[in-house]
Amino acid sequence: MSTCGDYNLSKTLGAGAQATVRIARRRSTGNFCAAKLLYSEEEQDRSTQGSYKKDENEIRSIEETKEEEKDEESKKENPEIMVLSALNHPNIIRLLDYDLNARYTNRRSQVSRVTMLIFEYATNGSLLDYIALSGRPLPEDIARSYFHDLCEALNYLHSNGVSHRDIKLENILLNKNFELKLADFGFASGVTGNTTRVGTITTAAPEVLMAMPYNGHCADIFSLGVVLFMMVSGHPPFNCANPASDPRYKALYINQSDFFWKTHFKTDVENINRFSDSLQELIVSMLSFRPSHRPSLSEIMNSSWYLAPPSPLLDLPTPEPLLPPSLATDSDYKTHLKELKEGIDRENSRKEEECPDLPFDQEIVDYQIVKRGCREGCRDRKSRLWWLLRGSVRN
Repeated sequence: MSTCGDYNLSKTLGAGAQATVRIARRRSTGNFCAAKLLYSEEEQDRSTQGSYKKDENEIRSIEETKEEEKDEESKKENPEIMVLSALNHPNIIRLLDYDLNARYTNRRSQVSRVTMLIFEYATNGSLLDYIALSGRPLPEDIARSYFHDLCEALNYLHSNGVSHRDIKLENILLNKNFELKLADFGFASGVTGNTTRVGTITTAAPEVLMAMPYNGHCADIFSLGVVLFMMVSGHPPFNCANPASDPRYKALYINQSDFFWKTHFKTDVENINRFSDSLQELIVSMLSFRPSHRPSLSEIMNSSWYLAPPSPLLDLPTPEPLLPPSLATDSDYKTHLKELKEGIDRENSRKEEECPDLPFDQEIVDYQIVKRGCREGCRDRKSRLWWLLRGSVRN
């Protein structure tokens, strides 16, 4: 078993080039959480010894040490610590503990030094998982409810001078009660003076893709518009916000929003019945090429679609969890996914070699399947939808 400080580490929730997020359980309390491990090659200890003497100050709670001096220079190198230590909002993931020099031991008893951040554990995964596993986008009323929470979180960030700069479905988590939590503040920064091309291609604003000086709040509004579109449609609005290379975004750039919407649906009737006019207007305004033409958060939160009352027909009870509401054992988790996959396979077996009838371009689907390493004959609807929604990797 891998360990880090007072935590036993188990299933990997996500992994990138510089960090890994895993389920963790604190030995002293038995509480579950999510541990984000940031690796530094310079600090790695290649020792293969199976045991070591535990440091007394290996991991410390923020509440227990808020009056003690911290290594400010090291903290400044990690925006998540700087941001989340100072902020507190019900729709923002909570940073519970951190250790700037934690000692990590893997299953082969190899020891290395890592920066460890301990977060509350969002049991029901990301909004990406929720949509992909359900196999369909969110109804407008449900999307509006989550959009309210997301706007409240973002408004709190912006009022405190912070820009997220990587808003996407993967970074929007759901706890055991399906409450929204905005996460992953690795790219968070101030409002102005930003020139770094960060984030994700499919959700990044045009000015970010062009590596121009940009306002972080305006860039967040653009990404928020992409996320809203994906919540209600189940697919991205375009590959990237470059009017020179992406025909769908070019349609928005030249103010041909009708053509933009038609490209996402097979028939005019489907388009008319799919989204309300107020929703379409809001999304188009948020995806404007010029940052100054995008609405502010205040304007978004006072828009007609945002303030619309919920429909009685869609005032549904809390949905059944897509994953167990509490931490499942590996066997329970695998059994759940196996049953889910069997149901998907039964649904798709009727179509034999045909691809699922999903409302997006097959070329985009094929591109994502190739990226994943799949080939012809893969007809797993969840796999296709998940990788399509996930979009491109960070730059």
